[in-house]
Amino acid sequence: MIKRTLGISGNYLYCFIISGKNINNIKLFPVLLLILFSSLPVYLYGEILNPEERAYLRHIGSVKMCVDPDWTPYEYVGEKGEYEGIAADLIGLIAGRTGIQLELVRTADWNESIEFSKSGKCDILVFLNQTPQRDEWLLFTDPYFSDPNVLITRNEHDYISDLSRFSGEVIALPEGTSIEERIRNDYPELNILKTGSESEAFKMVEDGRAHMTLRSLTMAAYTIKKGGWFNLKISGDIPDYTNQMRIGVVKDKSLLRAIFNKGIETVTPEDVRIIVNRHVPITMDYRVDYKLIVKIAGGFFLLIGIGLIWVFQLRRLNRKLVLLSDQLQRDRDVRIKAEESLRESKERYQLLVETAQEGIFVLQNGNLVYHNPMLLTISGYSDEEISGKPFIDFVFKEDQSIAAVNHQKRLEGENIDQRYSIRAHHKSGEIIWLEISGTYLKWNGSPATLNFVTDITERIEIENEMKHMAQHDKLTNLPNRALFSDRLRQALASAQRNQNQIGVLFIDLDEFKPVNDTFGHDVGDRLLQKAARRIQKALRESDTAARIGGDEFVILLPVLGSPGSAEGVGNKIWQDLSRPYQIDGHQIEISASIGVAVFPVHGTTEIELLKNADEAMYRIKKSGRNGVAVCTPAT
Repeated sequence: MIKRTLGISGNYLYCFIISGKNINNIKLFPVLLLILFSSLPVYLYGEILNPEERAYLRHIGSVKMCVDPDWTPYEYVGEKGEYEGIAADLIGLIAGRTGIQLELVRTADWNESIEFSKSGKCDILVFLNQTPQRDEWLLFTDPYFSDPNVLITRNEHDYISDLSRFSGEVIALPEGTSIEERIRNDYPELNILKTGSESEAFKMVEDGRAHMTLRSLTMAAYTIKKGGWFNLKISGDIPDYTNQMRIGVVKDKSLLRAIFNKGIETVTPEDVRIIVNRHVPITMDYRVDYKLIVKIAGGFFLLIGIGLIWVFQLRRLNRKLVLLSDQLQRDRDVRIKAEESLRESKERYQLLVETAQEGIFVLQNGNLVYHNPMLLTISGYSDEEISGKPFIDFVFKEDQSIAAVNHQKRLEGENIDQRYSIRAHHKSGEIIWLEISGTYLKWNGSPATLNFVTDITERIEIENEMKHMAQHDKLTNLPNRALFSDRLRQALASAQRNQNQIGVLFIDLDEFKPVNDTFGHDVGDRLLQKAARRIQKALRESDTAARIGGDEFVILLPVLGSPGSAEGVGNKIWQDLSRPYQIDGHQIEISASIGVAVFPVHGTTEIELLKNADEAMYRIKKSGRNGVAVCTPAT
């Protein structure tokens, strides 16, 4: 017998179909709330489905779902058989807003849920990452919950900045998870110790049977606190391993996936925040241990510090920039005092202007009719070379219009930016950056402008250097993943407008790890630098080469004459990378596996092109490495 039951989670209402014998699967709030809110989701969100989709839901009846019965706080089946957790609240919210009726299929563990999904005993898996292996039998919705993964070790373990530098260490992972699949492929040097549950993985690390485990940040915070495992800590992260949790729908129900996606579109960040906060906070009864509190706080700040380590060198430049900013502020204070003094006393004006630490000059009819000594210091010119000369002659050509317009607006009393930046010619021939402010002035009875100028060249250079470092790989000086992604998005937009073709190449250096193991990381780093230069040399100026991992590179060819030209570039790079390298008297030979994807043949989005190029590269890897493979279009 099938019964329909409404359940409330937090501020949300949703529908489940449950069997009569499992009527306790859903916790009910007071009946009064059911009466008040039972029709709210349909009233607010019922119109998001079209008639075909609503008819489809009526036709299939209930949607059978499988879950992980022991994955607290994400999802679990309680002692009384109720489905609870963050995922339970989120899927309930989505179901309520689309009118989907859900039926919970009980399983013993996650592996059995996977097998039920493969055999057709359930229609969806509620909360999981998308992987190539799972793509074989599932269609995935858009992500509706994101959570980064972090490395958990005992307190005495050193900070882990690069997991690829470890070999032979034991990592404990729950069996059948997407993390297990990725670690096995990305870090084959690690020994994986399979466990039956999250808590067992943490226990293995605590007991010393494993060196580490890799779990989500939410799960780590929850499990460490709840289990009282305060001898464990967060020792690092893998940025590319952020969990993007989705709903997996069996492949013969593509329309069901589309309906779920419509529901996911209605879920706001505020909805997710409220639901997570209901499950993650933990109340524990224990004595106040201030040393323990300090340790916990230290672990929290360590997590923040992980994200700041890579900017260590930038901090040095930033401190210098702060000093310059303080100096600029002090100079502006002098300028303000000078403006006030001009109205009060000619003598005080003369004193302050002549000793000011910023350049001061008067422009009348476009000519320099007065200047203080600091202007000569800033520009490098003598008094004879600058007095009475047109100010515009000293301004960089491309900035002359800005300077002229601002001067004229001040003469006419119009509002403009108090400070603006221009480039100017120093007597040495160098281009310097100046920051200028000013005001209207009567000079010898005629209109003029009083201007204040500061040399900000050093600040601009530091800012440019910081921007470059934030967008480029420190070792090879190639663009990093963020800059490559930005250029790829721009290229896609241009290609869609102009109907051009774009090429994306994914490169992985073969046998790079043995070089590190045999000759050391210094030689390995120099090999990466030489390989990067060979890649750049094979490209046009309009192309982009980026380093996105240890020995992984990606190439963007923004304009292709034909799809085959991308493969031609790949073959040229492959041949160049395969030539021997001479480093410290050693002749080193490596090869490369290169995957090629072309817009729009192999994908129309950034994610599709990178994914298909990566899959083509792995096809070469699996077939023995060393070569170029073009993505095979999906049929």
